[in-house]
Amino acid sequence: MENEFLTYKQASDLLQIQIGTLYSLVSQKRIPHVRISGRMVRFQKREMESWIKKLEVKVNDSKKGRL
Repeated sequence: MENEFLTYKQASDLLQIQIGTLYSLVSQKRIPHVRISGRMVRFQKREMESWIKKLEVKVNDSKKGRL
């Protein structure tokens, strides 16, 4: 499905985080979401995947071989 929407449960499973953490991220507006009405929130799967990609920390390989 091109524009798949996820529930809190599905999004928390995708991110492998607790639902409480997801609720917190939504209330702080730190994660992309769609508020359908009142308390009904959904997450676009492609937006979640894009958001995760933006959070990726790149390895600094300028110090190769050093530990």
